[in-house]
Amino acid sequence: MDHDAAWPVLAQTSCASKAPDLCEDRLATLARETFKVEYLFPLQRLVMANIVDACLPAAPGAQEIAEAGGPEDAVPGDGPLRQAAILPTGFGKSLCFQLPALVLPGPTLVIYPLLALMEDQVRRLGDLGLPCAVFRGGQSPDERKQAEKSVESCKAKIIITNPESLRGRLLDFLAANRPSHVSGSAIFSQG
Repeated sequence: MDHDAAWPVLAQTSCASKAPDLCEDRLATLARETFKVEYLFPLQRLVMANIVDACLPAAPGAQEIAEAGGPEDAVPGDGPLRQAAILPTGFGKSLCFQLPALVLPGPTLVIYPLLALMEDQVRRLGDLGLPCAVFRGGQSPDERKQAEKSVESCKAKIIITNPESLRGRLLDFLAANRPSHVSGSAIFSQG
């Protein structure tokens, strides 16, 4: 199956004068241009590819290829993906959801267990010029309304919240704005 034809949003870019095997994919280009990351680790690429394949609609003919026992085990966009990416500190776990968020049609919802982690991600994304919407306890009605508007206008591709905020009005808002992907961060302690 020709992935470049199937998912044009990830199609190879800047390839007119290069041999096809020297072309970069869209995620690598975005990593370099947006996040100033020169190299994606193989595990990062795997996590990102799984997210994008699960979230983008299937290409025409993909279902038939899968049913015919083609090389693909699953049809992209055919249902929810459940994966755990347990990577060391500093290995680029955040990039694993941030890069796909830029190419997916809907927003990406990220759930952090600690306000400090939320604030750190908001600061880092802001430093890169990437707006995000934050929903947390203690927000004023104006702050919440501004966050909602940034999601509804598609200005914010990343929604950051914590588990305590995922109830009532926010759940209704998320259901109406259909995130393409949900990601979460966990804190593990040794006991």
